[in-house]
Amino acid sequence: MTSAPTAFAAELSRIPVSARRAALQEAVTAEFRTALLMTPDEALPADANYFELGLTSLRVTEIKQNLEEKLGCEVDAAVLFASPTVADLTDNLVAALPGLFPPVAAPPPGPSTADRKPLVDSLLKDLFEA
Repeated sequence: MTSAPTAFAAELSRIPVSARRAALQEAVTAEFRTALLMTPDEALPADANYFELGLTSLRVTEIKQNLEEKLGCEVDAAVLFASPTVADLTDNLVAALPGLFPPVAAPPPGPSTADRKPLVDSLLKDLFEA
């Protein structure tokens, strides 16, 4: 996906990183709710298969175009078809937008089991000698 700044992308960048995924999912959900002609009182669960709800390939194409305009990047149609839920699609979009969703740093590795063994042995020895 190639990125070009849009108002929505700028808005996402102003939101704390911890809240961006939820904001993106809300925008994706809105696109699907519109395409599925859902009323305001109808819920669209993030894990509902939108094809089972009646989404057509024509509507998927419309959603693809709308998301590309909103996000300022290309959305691969194959991703839309391979991600049949809003949650899946949101995950794929997050992965494809590293500028807005920086990778989460892995926690530093803790001491290995071998490094802890002398400490555990010492603590056990102290416990049983007391």
